[in-house]
This record gives sequence, C-alpha cells and structure tokens, in this order.
Amino acid sequence: TTQIYAGNSTSGAYFWGVQQEAGQFASSYIPTTTGSVARTADSCIRTLGSEFSATAGTVVVAGRASGGQAVGIGQCVWSLWTDVNNRYTYVRPSASDVARLTINNGGVNQAILDATFTNSASFKAASAWVANDFATTINGTAVLTDGAGTLPAVAVLGLGELGDTSSTMNGHILRFDYWPTRQTNAFLVSAST
Repeated sequence: TTQIYAGNSTSGAYFWGVQQEAGQFASSYIPTTTGSVARTADSCIRTLGSEFSATAGTVVVAGRASGGQAVGIGQCVWSLWTDVNNRYTYVRPSASDVARLTINNGGVNQAILDATFTNSASFKAASAWVANDFATTINGTAVLTDGAGTLPAVAVLGLGELGDTSSTMNGHILRFDYWPTRQTNAFLVSAST
C-alpha cells in the first residue's frame, strides 16, 4: 500500500506497464515515455463476411461493466450495424445502469429489451434473434423476449463501440461468441450463467 519508496541504494525494482489513472478503474496499457499520453478508446471493428447470417443469430459476451454511468452518450458493448437506423446493439444508455439489447430496422425499433448492469462487475450476456423472436439475458437471469419485428441488414461488427467508433464501452470484453443461428432460451440462460 506504500506509494513512495525511497530505496536503499543497493536493491532495485523494475516495472513494466505500470500506470496510474484518475478514472474509477484501469484502462488497457497506454505506452508512454516521460510524459502523459492521450489515446483513442480501444476498439475493434470488422466488416462482416459469409460467417454472418442475415436471418438469425446469437451472441454471448462476457466482460466487466464500466465503473459508472456516462452522461451524454451510451456505452456500447457490441454492435452489428450498417448505420444508426439498421443495427443490433447491446448498450448501456446514457446515465443508466440498463443493459439494453436494441434491434432497429429502417429507423424503427423492432425490439428493446432491458436488463441491468452492476458497476465494475463481471457479466455474461446472451442475446438471440430471428424474425419475430428476440431474446436476451444477463448473468443467467430470466430471459426477456419480444415476439414481433423484422431484422435489419447489417455489414459491420463493432466490439466496445458502435461500428462508427462512437459510444465506446469504457469497460472490458473478455469474450465474444457469435452463432449464425437462433439458439434456444435455455441455451441463453446456460451460456450467461
């Protein structure tokens, strides 16, 4: 717990990757030299290929929620999207503890299913969809469903943000799995437990 060490002129200590941050939790390693460095948020954006199904899907994501609520913009855990009007998103909305699955097609919300994040806590969330059948759960809780809606055409996967590099998560993703089929609700509970 000592933050200052005077040394004894004979022993030594080597540190790599040590960083002190003003935030509520540590971010990923930021390489520096003698001065502070600002960098953009960690992100992963990928153009979808033949592995993606336009008719059904399931996502299971494990990670750690952000340390608190962001004001002004949501924190996106993952997104499958073409634009803001055609997307699947798993997001923590602005100034909220909600864990929200949103499916939007042509600018019309097809499903909005809300669970709850716990600040700085580990989570596992599972979501699945096929036309007229949407579901999500977090940490093995009861599956939330919506039985009406169409699917958007999407082209990009974004991890830790929307596919346009906005709405960064400010948390950590440990694992992301995708299936090109609509898994059962029992599977969603099991996979998120």
